[in-house]
Amino acid sequence: ADVWSLGCTVLHMVSGKPPWHDQGLKTTTAILYHIANTEHPPSFPSNISQKLQDMLLECFQRNPAQRPTAEDLILHEFLQNPLSQGWFNRTNSAAPSAPVSVRSHLSTPAGTRTLDGMLGPGWGTGFKPAGGSALASYNASPSTSFQPSVHGDSL
Repeated sequence: ADVWSLGCTVLHMVSGKPPWHDQGLKTTTAILYHIANTEHPPSFPSNISQKLQDMLLECFQRNPAQRPTAEDLILHEFLQNPLSQGWFNRTNSAAPSAPVSVRSHLSTPAGTRTLDGMLGPGWGTGFKPAGGSALASYNASPSTSFQPSVHGDSL
């Protein structure tokens, strides 16, 4: 199922549309019924390479025993030497722009409670407990039950 899912994900990424989108099926149930009752793989965009089509066809084998393993896929011709295929060549040498805070572009309707207000000050602003660790420590001994705690205070 993982290799089948990988095929679905790769096809969705290269086409911008989920597999079997061209069947006109409107519900998940209809799509699953179609997949279960057809021997045909989804259609592929005409602009993808033959190597990618071959890899996807292997991923979409109906019989799971006939699908490649993850190790087999790593060795597939499509995945060999991606640098020479230009996958990682940047066309724009400028550094990527700094991330933009979404929060600064959102407004909260009047009278609406925000999660920040409910969780208290410091939430979502890089808050770290005293001691610098963002992870809770856990105290457990063979004679006691597992009890999560933050700096010795029970939660």
